[in-house]
Amino acid sequence: MLAFQNLSFVFGDKKLSCAADVLKTTQKLSEVMVLEPFTSLSKENNLSALVFPRQVHGIHALALTDKQSIEKAFSGHKEADIVSTGLENVGIGVMTADCLPIILYSPQKNAVAVVHAGWRGTVLNVAAAAVEHLKNTYGCAPQKIFAFFGPCAHVESYEASPELRAALQNSPYRDSVLEQRGSSAPHFNMVRMNQRQLEFAGILSCNCFLAYSGDTITNTNYWSYRRDGDLSGRQITMAFLKGKSHEDTCCTLSYRTNNS
Repeated sequence: MLAFQNLSFVFGDKKLSCAADVLKTTQKLSEVMVLEPFTSLSKENNLSALVFPRQVHGIHALALTDKQSIEKAFSGHKEADIVSTGLENVGIGVMTADCLPIILYSPQKNAVAVVHAGWRGTVLNVAAAAVEHLKNTYGCAPQKIFAFFGPCAHVESYEASPELRAALQNSPYRDSVLEQRGSSAPHFNMVRMNQRQLEFAGILSCNCFLAYSGDTITNTNYWSYRRDGDLSGRQITMAFLKGKSHEDTCCTLSYRTNNS
């Protein structure tokens, strides 16, 4: 059993989700966090702040290291696909519908990051960029970081587009993440590619947990852009470090998914 005293996180499904354009139609993060389900998430978990970046399928990181960095995040809406903090009771998260959400946690330094890894970010090695960010910003040793994979499009149903296949042409992972299944186009194993990238960045394979990663395409409890198109919402992934207000909670890893 994992025994992380200070980490709590949730991988959402349709029951914990929001509209697809919520991060695109507002200019300031402060305008987003007063909406549901963000308000309820903050109240239920006694959070002092809750920060979701504007995701752009890149590798830029947003670090919340002090009060000033949080205030700056709320004054605008920072573009990032990695968001991290070492502050207690500060929630961080991403929104996905087929893209892979990853939570990275270092009990050694009590720092956490949430990563948005779509196929574009995966090709850019966003997972490894997040490990490097934790190392440089908080002094985290990669071999002591734990990785939790959330729901995303799985290889069984994820046909690789011509654009994706071209982007992988010179990737060292190409042969292990493009799988030929019947006479259709090759399928993309996004989970495997991100795990390999994390392992290459120094995270131990035994510290990568895939059990929480349901298939968004075939499981209708999740939103899936590939299945639902423009009607698709976005499920929420959120993590935070417990502070004094959570001292009476269980000392084992706090994890929930609305689809469990």
